[in-house]
Amino acid sequence: MTYWAIEVQEGISQLYLPKKELFRPSVRNGVSCLTVRQVFEPYPVQDRIFQVISKGGRSIVKKPAKLSDMLIWSWVSFFTERAKNLMVELGGNNDDFLQCTIESNPDEPCFMHVPRKSYDIIDMTLSTFLMLSDNPPLYGRILTLAFQNLPAVLPSCFMASIPKNNQDLGQWIVDDKFKLAWEERMFTGANFRKLTESEVVF
Repeated sequence: MTYWAIEVQEGISQLYLPKKELFRPSVRNGVSCLTVRQVFEPYPVQDRIFQVISKGGRSIVKKPAKLSDMLIWSWVSFFTERAKNLMVELGGNNDDFLQCTIESNPDEPCFMHVPRKSYDIIDMTLSTFLMLSDNPPLYGRILTLAFQNLPAVLPSCFMASIPKNNQDLGQWIVDDKFKLAWEERMFTGANFRKLTESEVVF
C-alpha cells in the first residue's frame, strides 16, 4: 500500500468563516479536529455558515458557484456529498462529518471532515516535514512519511496526530484505493502527493 497527501488544488476557491464566535474558539488549540468538532457540533446546520472567497481572494461570492468536491477553510477540509459518500464507502464513518451551509450554494450539502479519532502512528524521527518553526516545533506539510505502531486496519483517509501532543498534523493521508476511486469518478479539487516511496505492509 502506498500513501498520499490529498491537498486542495492551487487556484481552488477557499472558504471563509464569517462568525467570529465560531472562529476564535475553533483555533484556540491550534490544529485539532476534536476542538473544531466541539465548537461546531452544538450549532444547527443553518448556523454553520461558510462563504466562498473569489479566486482572486478579493471578494465574497454571492451568487451560486460551481463547487469543487474538495474545499478548504484554514487547514480543515470540506467535501461535497458525493465525495463524503466515497469516504464512507471506503471505511470512513458518517459521524466524522458535520454538514455545513455554503452561503452562495445553500441547497448543496457540504461536509466538514472532523473525525473523532486521529492516529498516533507517525515516526516523527524518520518522517520529514516542512517546518514552520523549530522552537517550538510547528509542523507544516508532510514531505516523507514513516509509520510506527500501525493498527490492523486504517481507513482510506485519515488524520495523524503528533505524539505526546494534543494536536493533529493537519494533513489528510489517503491510500491507493482512495486515490484510484477519486480519479476514476473524476472528482474535482484535489491533488495527490506521494508520501511513501516503498510499500507499507500491515
